[in-house]
Amino acid sequence: MKVPQFLIELLQRFATKNPSFFKWIQTISGAVAIVAFIPDLLAYLEIASPEWLGLLNDKAVKIGALTAIIMAQLPNEQKK
Repeated sequence: MKVPQFLIELLQRFATKNPSFFKWIQTISGAVAIVAFIPDLLAYLEIASPEWLGLLNDKAVKIGALTAIIMAQLPNEQKK
């Protein structure tokens, strides 16, 4: 069975050291992800959440998607 090239590249990228810029983006993305999952956690625990939390969740998902689009467009220098 041949491993798909994108999977190999993904694993290589996880193993390489990231510049400070990307560490900040990862931290911000992690915070956005936590905010996006709070309403789901509250629903799972059967706790009523305020309406503004649903709006915050909606914005967090949009910010996360925008961040992913931007990150996908950044150049990546490959070692030859």
